[in-house]
Amino acid sequence: MTSGPAIARNRDEILKRLRETPLRTGQLDVNGRCNAKCWYCPVKYEGNPEEFDVQMSLEELDHILGNLRASPLIPKEFWFLYTCHYNEVLLYPQLEELLGIFRKHRLCTSVLSNGTPLSPKKTDLILANSDVVRGICLNIPALEPEDWSRKAGFPVALHKGLMRNLDYLHEKGKAHIQVNCDTTANGQLDKSMGATPEQAQSIQAAFKARFPNFTVGLNQRLSDRAGRLESLGVLARHKPIETRVIGCSHSGSRIFEWLHITPKGDLFLCCDDYEMEYRFGNLLQDSFEKIWLSDAHVDAIARAFSNICTGCWARVDEQVAAIPA
Repeated sequence: MTSGPAIARNRDEILKRLRETPLRTGQLDVNGRCNAKCWYCPVKYEGNPEEFDVQMSLEELDHILGNLRASPLIPKEFWFLYTCHYNEVLLYPQLEELLGIFRKHRLCTSVLSNGTPLSPKKTDLILANSDVVRGICLNIPALEPEDWSRKAGFPVALHKGLMRNLDYLHEKGKAHIQVNCDTTANGQLDKSMGATPEQAQSIQAAFKARFPNFTVGLNQRLSDRAGRLESLGVLARHKPIETRVIGCSHSGSRIFEWLHITPKGDLFLCCDDYEMEYRFGNLLQDSFEKIWLSDAHVDAIARAFSNICTGCWARVDEQVAAIPA
């Protein structure tokens, strides 16, 4: 294992890192649509990318997970894939079959949801498959109806259903509620709906009082999604400086330690690649190792280091050497 984020200063080093850095986890988007319009998400302002507003078939899912499991590049210890990108996994119509396919390939996942599709039936299904579903995390930015409606982009009338879903889950099992806010005054732009630290803590306390068996966390510094949300007037970007990007420190290293898969089976760069623009191969067409070690993958990373990564909060960079006179 590497002692820190894997770095690469040229194409040869990028390929070396791809060969030698153990893969730890990843994201697999089985349903390219979200029903929420949260203020901190590009979906609110642009909608889900039309090209990937599709659902992966069970046959495609089985093929992709089998492709991964058969690859010599996937460590035996590799056991977990998030079923998300900018989507709502509980809208996937064949959730029970999805969990069975994960089990078949000795993989686990967790449920990341806004909570509105979390019916009692789906809750029972999730809890009955705890060997595959290793946790439920609900991204809910507020508890009170009007505040929730404004921040999550749902009609106020849906709030009662959300509370019924949470009450049922609270009675039956455990979950984590993630309150996504942004309490940094210099990070909030005109369309921000963040909060002061005191307001955020008040929301957290309200959730804890209402659902004492859940854990409740605050995410008080949100990513602007590689400049996308700054261009939409929502959150300020982590400004590039006079450096060059040589790596990524997001959750270890998103670029070298994670894999990311579109609903169509494409491998792409990372969670901030909203349009899934940095694609470099398809798991329904080629083997994982052929794609992962391909020139197209090296090209995608090299291009990203000069573009999407330059303002990322998790970039690893170094000063550019001065050009001799």
